[in-house]
Amino acid sequence: MQMLKRTGEILFFSLLMQGVVFAQDVQVEAQVNSEEIGLNDTLIYSLDISYGFNTEPSQVRFPDFQGFKKISQSESTRMNIVIGGSQTFSKVKSYNIELLPNKTGVIEIKPATVVVKGKVYQSRSLKVTVLPASKSATPKRQQNQGLNVFKSPFDIDELPFDSRINEEDVMLQAVVDRKSVYVGEQFVFSVYLYSTIAIYDIEQLNLPKFENAWVEDLYNPQKFTSEQKRVGSRVYNVYLLKRRAVFPTKSGVYEIEPSSIVLNVVAGFNQRRITKQTQNIKIDVKPLPDNDKPADFPVYNVGDYRVSFSLNPSRQPMDKPFTLNVVVEGKGNINAFSIPKLKDNPELRFYDPVIRTEPSPDKKIYGGKKSFEYLIFAKRTGKINIPSFDVLFFKPDTSSYEKVSVSGLAVDVSEAEGVAGGVRKNSFSNDSTNIHSIRFINRIGTGFAGVGLKSFIVSISVLPFFFVLIILVDFGKFLYLYFGFDSEISRRKRRLKKEISSVERCFRERDIRGFIESIYAVIDEIIFIKYDVLQKGMTRDGLRQILIDKGIDENVVTDILSLLDTCDFIKFAGFESRGFDISTIKDRFDRIVREIGE
Repeated sequence: MQMLKRTGEILFFSLLMQGVVFAQDVQVEAQVNSEEIGLNDTLIYSLDISYGFNTEPSQVRFPDFQGFKKISQSESTRMNIVIGGSQTFSKVKSYNIELLPNKTGVIEIKPATVVVKGKVYQSRSLKVTVLPASKSATPKRQQNQGLNVFKSPFDIDELPFDSRINEEDVMLQAVVDRKSVYVGEQFVFSVYLYSTIAIYDIEQLNLPKFENAWVEDLYNPQKFTSEQKRVGSRVYNVYLLKRRAVFPTKSGVYEIEPSSIVLNVVAGFNQRRITKQTQNIKIDVKPLPDNDKPADFPVYNVGDYRVSFSLNPSRQPMDKPFTLNVVVEGKGNINAFSIPKLKDNPELRFYDPVIRTEPSPDKKIYGGKKSFEYLIFAKRTGKINIPSFDVLFFKPDTSSYEKVSVSGLAVDVSEAEGVAGGVRKNSFSNDSTNIHSIRFINRIGTGFAGVGLKSFIVSISVLPFFFVLIILVDFGKFLYLYFGFDSEISRRKRRLKKEISSVERCFRERDIRGFIESIYAVIDEIIFIKYDVLQKGMTRDGLRQILIDKGIDENVVTDILSLLDTCDFIKFAGFESRGFDISTIKDRFDRIVREIGE
């Protein structure tokens, strides 16, 4: 049954394209899903731009939407066929913007402005009445009846190259693991993408700035993976996009601004660019308690830690150092953890510690291990006690200050090796017995005088071989350039010549499938050879921007992309097996090759 349905669709579209005409007019239409909403209701603003296949909007300027807050925006492009005498084929670019009113009364939405090939087009202005209370449940979006794609008689909702996306098909969610923390205590911020449809790529992910906080990355994937999760009656593919540990540095209400994402999704045979945004999040940040708070408490020492210490070795000559190692390990802002600085005294000299930090590989909470290695030199012999000090931290789970005393350590210092009575033996003095004889080293002469006769003869005998080598290298370069040995560019140029011939042959034989595939290949090769751009795997919007950045005229870029879109339509809509007239496409192809292939 499904096979018959698909066959019927293809037959319908094939008959439909007989005598097709590509529309040239530009139409801009704006509408809202309701002219009267409540203050808590959502308004959907829709802007549809209809244009011919050889054109493309170069600029779209939306109204400023005064009186509304913009929540999200999505974008899509579809093919449109209008029946009436002859069939008219055009493209429609649709923008859907979700708005939330922030005041009551009659609000006017100004016209949108669209620029196509230098001409300016405007939509009509709209008026919306916002009532003080919610008028109804979240209103359903009205479909754009004026620009709807013609419906198939085979009980399909939409054409196979167009598919609508509901708001709940793609969702962006920001979550925190706790809503109340102390200053310096971490909360974990995660951003998830929920989707029931295929994700093509992510253009941009905007995260909060997290001002007045110390931030550490917990999860920053280079490639996104998903797991399935049921939400209500729907099953979503859930992607963890980002996870961060955030340590607020000020007390009060800490507000996390919304995150947003711009991504391309697969809808039928089209890619659609949509924007999603999360809500803001508020965290209650409590100050550290004053009760039992030690003086000069380091504000970043907040977490659940274990402290250990060791002294190595315990006995050492006076000219060699001891090592005091203090290790802090646990969950918290380990990078910012600090201990008291040890100061010199009459018996000991302390050097600044060597600090090593090893963050934990745990992707769910931030922590790790930090070591402080002090080098200590003694200033006298005998037994010397290491001054004690306290390592302080605040433990949020118990709301208590913890103290670990580094104490009870002593070193046993002996005389330095080779030293009697504190004076080094054989040390340098005016005693003549300590003066070593100096052996004179002959200086090697400079210039020709420093080259022996044997070396000179060897150099002269090798010289002819050196000249022969230079001649062989130059001759090799000549052969390489003359015969064009296989470089990437030369291979691509031969392939380009072959594909252009294939376009001509397929056009003569009316081989539409081969004709379309050869056009793809020619455009690929020209763009790579001339502009060093490999478009494989690139979105059309991305290709447009790169070609414009390379200095190609914007109208030429529009022609290239319009040609590729036409090829896509013929290929994916099932017309390649029919006697479709490809003369206009061949003319456009020839013009583009002349413009960019010179």
